[in-house]
Amino acid sequence: MILCDFLFAAPAIRGMFLAQGIFTHNVEAMIWKRHYQVASNPLWKALSWREWKTMDRAERLYLKRADHVLAVSETDKNHFLNYLPPSKLTIVPTGVDVEFFQPRHTREEPDSLGVHRIDGLAAQRGWNP
Repeated sequence: MILCDFLFAAPAIRGMFLAQGIFTHNVEAMIWKRHYQVASNPLWKALSWREWKTMDRAERLYLKRADHVLAVSETDKNHFLNYLPPSKLTIVPTGVDVEFFQPRHTREEPDSLGVHRIDGLAAQRGWNP
């Protein structure tokens, strides 16, 4: 099985001879719909509307093509049930197990402090910041 961690990777796996799954972190179209609903700037409102509609089409297309879809909440699963059969959906909640991950009671001092610069590309192009 190959699992796409985000919707935007779904087109890359099309046609592979493996079971295909998509892990949805959100209902992406819903995020753009909310942007559209609250936008006051006319340009941002138009852009948000376009992204909402485009993402809605893409979400429906790629989730229908997937063999299985993982949703992070009951709310997201219920949304996807508008166009997917229940057998294709599983909820995998994300978050932190606060019983397992507890703050340490002692403060550790670091052994060293590293400062790193990523400027290889700049040097290759003759640019020295």
